[in-house]
Amino acid sequence: MALRIWSTAVYLLPDFLSDEDQWYDGLFDTILNADESYWNSAEVTAGVETSVSTDGLEGGTYYMIVTDLAGNVSVNDVGIVVAETVVFDLTTGDSTDVDDQSFSANITYDIYINVGDGSSLTLNNGEQWTFANNLGDDDRITLVSDTTITSFSADTFDNITWSTDSDDVVLNSEGEFSIAAESVDLWENTWASNPDAGLILSQVIATETPDV
Repeated sequence: MALRIWSTAVYLLPDFLSDEDQWYDGLFDTILNADESYWNSAEVTAGVETSVSTDGLEGGTYYMIVTDLAGNVSVNDVGIVVAETVVFDLTTGDSTDVDDQSFSANITYDIYINVGDGSSLTLNNGEQWTFANNLGDDDRITLVSDTTITSFSADTFDNITWSTDSDDVVLNSEGEFSIAAESVDLWENTWASNPDAGLILSQVIATETPDV
């Protein structure tokens, strides 16, 4: 994210620090002395465009806070959403180990399902996620495949279907994921609405998973 400002420093802080009174109450200092996955900052020069990276931040909504040499504070009232990445690697049987493997209504998720060549699917015990009822249209589910995906469809509430030349790859709202006779359950509960409804093929396929 880039912006042009006339000040000395700019910070991205989580939404519970977006209020100026909380800044003066000392919560700002508490965060800066805590885990850097909750904030990023950049030094700025007058009249020079400055970028503040969202890399490394936990998923959630963040606000831009700007300070000047006199100690004045300005809070941007537009939240910046940082999605949390969750990977289901069905070639190894593992899923991302974060947030007790429970989806939160307060976090936007980028979910990746890695199937490799699709010949074998596995999800180990304890790798299934919960509270899928917190998933909806602010989230996204991407298929990572070694095989070319030729088409895609997503019902408003029910299935997501990716198609290859030989098979359909199907994920339903309850987390049942299948390719031909292979099937695994990714999560408990049912999504509130289909995360991929309204998206196009290029937005929901990838050839590799991101680093998490």
